[in-house]
Amino acid sequence: MLSLIISVRFILEVVTILGLVGGLFTKKVWGVKFIFSILGIVIAGIWSRYGAPKSPDVLTGLPRLGLELSVFGSGAVGAFVLYGKNIAWIYTAIVVIDLIGLYALGLN
Repeated sequence: MLSLIISVRFILEVVTILGLVGGLFTKKVWGVKFIFSILGIVIAGIWSRYGAPKSPDVLTGLPRLGLELSVFGSGAVGAFVLYGKNIAWIYTAIVVIDLIGLYALGLN
């Protein structure tokens, strides 16, 4: 169970970044594509600095929760705008279930 939650978490991190940058290939206006692509790149940089478990500057406690909510919240907004509500609701549900599992089991 623990490895499943951690594996889902890793997949969510990758899907969040690739989903935002992948907005370049949607049929949205270029401004929207540009904003979400830049957001994906910024999130990758911030997450690698403060969210990666082996980072020397890794956040813990409430700052980490704030980072996670910001990153995955941005992913949810991006999913709604870029891919539609069905994909966005599925993504959001998986994020919520995974975060609850991580914090309930103390894996954060």
